Amino acid sequence: MSSQRGWLRDERGQSLIEMAVIGSLLALILLAAVQYGRVMVVAIRASTAARVGADYAVFHPDATLQDVASVVLEQLGDLGDDAVATVSFEEGSDTYGGYVQVTVTVGFADTNLFPMPTLVRTVRLPTLG
Repeated sequence: MSSQRGWLRDERGQSLIEMAVIGSLLALILLAAVQYGRVMVVAIRASTAARVGADYAVFHPDATLQDVASVVLEQLGDLGDDAVATVSFEEGSDTYGGYVQVTVTVGFADTNLFPMPTLVRTVRLPTLG
């Protein structure tokens, strides 16, 4: 009888260790999935902000670089603290008006669990003339 109890006790200890290892790996995978989701949301918001800024510059030809940059940062909302909007105009020739290019750069705070890259989104549109 006593030899069977010792065998059961060893099984429980092994199961506990296996559960601790697997539970830790599952928690790490869950945190990585949440972080990946956050990166995707930021990438979509940065792309949208660059597009909105470029559209604003195209449809408001008298807008300054600062006007367009403020529209982009307003579109980013709470990401504006870690974001930089760069706007440039390229002069055209007699046949077309030129281009406007809006680049949004979003850096991540140092509080992330995993190292994160800096996201850069650029939109280049022809102006109306």
